[in-house]
Amino acid sequence: MSSSEQLADLKILIIGGHGYIGSHLCCELDKSKIEYEICDIGLRGKPVHSRKALFFKDFLDLNLHDLEGFDCVVNLGGTSSVALATEDSFKTLRNNVLGHQHLLTLSKLSNKRYIYASSGSVYDGSYDTEASESDPLAPSRNIYDFSKVTSDELSRINGGHWISLRFGTVIGASPNMRHELVLNKMVRDAVLSNKISVSNENSKRALLSINDLSKIVIEIVKNKKELHGIFNLASFNSTMLELALDVSRLTGAEVHYDRPTSTYNFTMSTQKIMGTLPGITFENLNEVISKLIDFYSLGNDYFNL
Repeated sequence: MSSSEQLADLKILIIGGHGYIGSHLCCELDKSKIEYEICDIGLRGKPVHSRKALFFKDFLDLNLHDLEGFDCVVNLGGTSSVALATEDSFKTLRNNVLGHQHLLTLSKLSNKRYIYASSGSVYDGSYDTEASESDPLAPSRNIYDFSKVTSDELSRINGGHWISLRFGTVIGASPNMRHELVLNKMVRDAVLSNKISVSNENSKRALLSINDLSKIVIEIVKNKKELHGIFNLASFNSTMLELALDVSRLTGAEVHYDRPTSTYNFTMSTQKIMGTLPGITFENLNEVISKLIDFYSLGNDYFNL
């Protein structure tokens, strides 16, 4: 059997396939031979060119029958930001902890691979050294981080074929755009108002190109090795000031300095994923900024493309 035929035999279920990350991943899967279906309740709408969700229901309502025919479950659903988590802590625990446990159980009982989104924000405070997957974690600073730490602990306890991907702050253009994410906002403001606002200029952050994210998820799905455990994903580490100055250099926009606010401060090592998937490359800051400039310069200044 050829490699293309083997890929054609793969079928994955994407939880949250209409969201910021999920809609981008689906676009990249459309370019591959990997078949997929979507489970999404439409909280962020449906991107114009996205396929209809096979399961238009809460992922907590999925059952073993629903998973028949799938090789892998990719969970990009749940509460995806600190602001949303703070707004409704009960819903956050329901989605990110109970929902995760439910999918863990279904995947284990049906012998499916289970890949899910975690967050590098659990490394908050690790700005002096790049955090690795085995580093001890500081106490959670909010309910969102608590839900991510708890999910990883549940995975460890339950066993099964699970892979936790600790994302750096995700950046880049998507069919269902999130304009408020740090670099997206800087570039959008630069293109639309010729102004960039930066606070906490010395704070450090691990950032992940959405192109790199989708590429790595697809590589993991295609990989026949028995991958397991926690993996950091970040394209690069940067200070807020470095981001702003590079956006300014490429757009000519003026940098304005705002008052400091409470924010994350962490960097991440990606040695583990790079050793696991040899040959994988990451976009650099200038590449991501240039693509965002093109995106916003074309008038893509609306929520749901």
